[in-house]
Amino acid sequence: MQPTPLTQPAWNAYLNLHFRPSAARGVQPQRLGVGSGLSARDMVVPIKRNPPPPDVLLQQGAQNDWKPAPDTIDPPSSNTMLALVAEPIVEMNGHASHGFDCVPASFIKNAVVVRPKPDGRGSERVNVLAPYIAKLFNLLYDKACIPACWKQAKLSPLYKKGPLLDPNNYRMLAVSGTMYRMCANVVRSLLTEWCVATGQIPDTQYGFYPGRNTLQPMFILQHLQHAARTIKPNGSPRLHADFIDF
Repeated sequence: MQPTPLTQPAWNAYLNLHFRPSAARGVQPQRLGVGSGLSARDMVVPIKRNPPPPDVLLQQGAQNDWKPAPDTIDPPSSNTMLALVAEPIVEMNGHASHGFDCVPASFIKNAVVVRPKPDGRGSERVNVLAPYIAKLFNLLYDKACIPACWKQAKLSPLYKKGPLLDPNNYRMLAVSGTMYRMCANVVRSLLTEWCVATGQIPDTQYGFYPGRNTLQPMFILQHLQHAARTIKPNGSPRLHADFIDF
């Protein structure tokens, strides 16, 4: 952690209080209804395009004992994985901080050689580490696990406002390892491609989706405001809107 006016025992007490697993804090999953045996997760309605009605979902849940089969994604081919690895390497910030893996981003980004193109016309820059990283990620995908050390991150407290000696006045910035960030980007790309192909993302989600941005719902809201003032439904130009932050 970065040095702050707080003592190390004060930080340790704060981190142990707020970052322990739920089981260690004695937190139990919430159950809905006395004797129902259903948790809040069991009752979650999937948000996607054209989801089944709640009655159908409840019937399906009762039939499979509330243990639905997980969605599956076909494992990527070697060439696909290589392309997924090569893309973040090109966009990687060579000056980004590394985590506990001590693998500098600049080491991976600059591990390139200049080779003649396959067609013999000119040359191209090829990253010599990308094929080996792709093979490693394919192995982790097949094993459905990642090294435990990749899950460790450096915490840097950033002061916000208020008394300097209050840990609650700092925002924790987690710095993960370079390999973990690359692996997470690959998984994100695979999940995004699968969600787009199978229609898992509803049309009402604009953030974190390719081709959409938060300016679009702002435009829709502005259009509705203009329509309310012009058309005046029920004789009133007012438009009621709710903003919910999940």
